[in-house]
Amino acid sequence: MPDGTVNFRRKPERDISKGSSNFRRKPERGISKGSKITPRRKAGLLHGRRKMNVSDINPGYVYHIKDSYFEVVNDEKLMRNHEGGAYRPTYFCIKDNKTELLWVIPMSGRVDKYRTIIEKEAAKYGRCLKILIARYGDGESAFLFQNMFPILPKYINHVHTIAGIPMPVNRIVQKEIARRFKEIRRLYAQGIKMVFPDITRLEKLMLDELFSTSPTQP
Repeated sequence: MPDGTVNFRRKPERDISKGSSNFRRKPERGISKGSKITPRRKAGLLHGRRKMNVSDINPGYVYHIKDSYFEVVNDEKLMRNHEGGAYRPTYFCIKDNKTELLWVIPMSGRVDKYRTIIEKEAAKYGRCLKILIARYGDGESAFLFQNMFPILPKYINHVHTIAGIPMPVNRIVQKEIARRFKEIRRLYAQGIKMVFPDITRLEKLMLDELFSTSPTQP
């Protein structure tokens, strides 16, 4: 299996026995029926009510971003905010506790395309850090670390839902995402740049706006 792939195989309508290496989805804590915290509230589904704050963004969930972010930062190496003419792509969010910024990792359903890239990178370098293929929802998604960037909560549009319910990324995948994110940022600081956007400039822009007395309105 290529280094950039995390695959969980689920058998329909069957539980997987304890000790199995396969993935069994467990209900998220605090979002079961009857809970005071509904899935939509827990995941930050607040668009149309007020601007997103960092406290509204919950680890493990996937979000959509406003077009205004791309207009403000004006970085030609960012992925377009529409994939193949379809609705906005999804982004996995990670909180940076040191700066209060969010970092987002674009997700793509074009798994075959990115699996080929992973195989070529792994054959050349022994591994592929910058792309991860893992299960999300009922299928697979490619998590594109090579296109990640920092953002403020105000530029988050809304949480991604499947059948109207916010869908978190599996916790094992979340841990792998966090591990890769830290390693890629460490390597970037050492001059090994495998991320396409100018994340140093983008981080400065977001920090300047965060601490500005007259922030740019999205």
